[in-house]
Parts: sequence; C-alpha cells; structure tokens
Amino acid sequence: MSAALLVLALLPLAGAALPLALRGRFAFPLAAALLGTVVALDAWLLGATPSGSAILVSRPWAPALDLTLALRFDRLSGATALLIVLIAVGELWRMRSATAPARLSAGGCGLLVLLAGLAQACALAENALLLVAFSAMAAIAAFARAAEAKELDAGARAALYVRSAGALALLAAVLLLADSTGSLEFGRVLGAGGSLREQPLPRLLVALVLAAAWSRAGGWPWLRRRWSGSAGFAFAVLLVTGVYFVARLWSLVGGALPLAAIGAGFVAVPFGVAALERALERRVGADEATPPVASVADARK
Repeated sequence: MSAALLVLALLPLAGAALPLALRGRFAFPLAAALLGTVVALDAWLLGATPSGSAILVSRPWAPALDLTLALRFDRLSGATALLIVLIAVGELWRMRSATAPARLSAGGCGLLVLLAGLAQACALAENALLLVAFSAMAAIAAFARAAEAKELDAGARAALYVRSAGALALLAAVLLLADSTGSLEFGRVLGAGGSLREQPLPRLLVALVLAAAWSRAGGWPWLRRRWSGSAGFAFAVLLVTGVYFVARLWSLVGGALPLAAIGAGFVAVPFGVAALERALERRVGADEATPPVASVADARK
C-alpha cells in the first residue's frame, strides 16, 4: 500500500506534462486516463484503510533540516483527495462539452491535472512544510490556468494576492508549531496538542491557521462572473483544501473558536477580496484615463 500511496501522490504531478507534450486530440484522453487512475487508486486505498488507522510513507529528503517526503493516508485525507479529483473530473468533462475534442486546449488539460495533483498533495502531506509548498504551488497553478483561459483580470489578481498571503500565514503557523513541538510531522504536532494549549501561542496559531484557511475562499468575487469558467474549478478545489486545513488541525483550532466563527470567516473574507478587486479595477481605469505626459522635446516643438 505504501507504493500505491506514492503513485497516488506523484502520478498527477508527473503526468501533468503528458497532455502538454502530446497536443491536439490526445490531450483529453491522457488527462482523463490520469484522473481516472487516480480516482481508482484513491477509492481502493480508502476502502482498504480501516477507520482510525493510517498509511504512512516517509522518504528522506533533507534529514539535516528534518525535511522528508512524508505522506499520510487516512479517512480524512483520502476522502478529501477523492473529492478534489472528482471535482477535476467534472471540470474536464465540462471542458470537453464546451469545446470540440480536436480543439481542446492541451495547456488547459495539463494545468487542470497539475492543479488537482497539487491540491490532492496538500491533503496527503504529512510533513507540514510540504503542505505549505503544495498549497502555494496550487494557488500559482490556479493563476496560471486563469491566464491560459484568458480570464486574467483584476479578480484573478486579487485572489492570487489573498491566497499568497494565506500561504505566508500557513508558513508562519508551521514554523511556530515546529519550534514548539520540535517536529514538522503532523502526527507528532497533533499529539502535542495538550502541551501546546499550556503555552501562550495557541491564539496566534489559531489566527494564522484560520487566516490560511479563509484565504482559500478568496476566489469567490472572481467566480461570481464566471460560473462555468476555470474560476469555478479553482475556487472549489482550493476551498476544499481550506476546509481540510481546519479539519486536520481541529484539535488545535476547535477548542479556541466556535464553529460559527470559522464559518463566518469563509463568508467574510470574499468581501475583502471583492473590495481589493474593485480597488485594482479603479487603479487600472485611472491609469488608462490619464493622458501620457508630453516629453520635453514635444513641448519645444
């Protein structure tokens, strides 16, 4: 099962280049085969993993820095990964229905598989720094897919800024957890939850974790104008990862804030992103309306 978990995590990341390399009508079947294989593996592992147990895989990466390629598959991470890939399958089918198969974008198919793989890797990461890295790369992949779909506007940029800030908040939370517990592995970090609550850090940790989770909802203002575009897929996938952040660290987050406050954040953050989007649009409009300054040579003429 350890080998199957490695294949599950790495297949969409490595295979995303295939639709890009083999363009034209081969892009869709390759992306569909990759996602179908990942769904089958995920469903098999989910059925083979008993409740309360987990499959752990750890490969040395940088032992001096306590960095390992550590993956964890349990009921929570497996269900989250399966949901993410099923959303990707639905988006791939939408792309095929909206576009003739011969004209289906190879870049769109490749980036879709890559974004799904990065978001799934967030759910499977056992090492906290891997979670931060995959989370940041997923936000960038969503931005790249918006550019490929020609949907790169003020809303996309605002969502990227907020998600990048959330990635920094998650990195700060991970570093605080590592400093307090002496480990980057979630199993050890969550096992030390009782001792963490006795330190003065829990409120700051809760604020950072929630900020990272809420930032995943930053795509809503962008989505509201493109319900059927690539924004819908990126928003759904990244929102699932945000909910997963809270669920995975619930033993640290749940005791400090009620569920209503957590839900309120997912509702309130998009309003801030919408305000940022309007500010970006006004700035672009003002720049376009300002006449160019005449040069000294033109003035002399």
